[in-house]
Amino acid sequence: MAGIDLIQDFAILLLAAGLAGTLCKRLGLSIIVGYLVAGIIIGPHTPPFSLIVDETRIMALSRVGLVFLIFSIGLG
Repeated sequence: MAGIDLIQDFAILLLAAGLAGTLCKRLGLSIIVGYLVAGIIIGPHTPPFSLIVDETRIMALSRVGLVFLIFSIGLG
């Protein structure tokens, strides 16, 4: 069931980021602000519940994504 939990975590993450990004863009703010707000809302340390089930895999994949982002910025 670990694979299903990971897919569910990605779905929640992408949905929250998309909604918060769209809302901030309509308010005239940067989309990055929306992504940060979404991360705060769905993060594993938000009381009283956590929407993310498998925190360790999400953290590992986010670090890999960050490396690719920094690499692509360096190419530009």
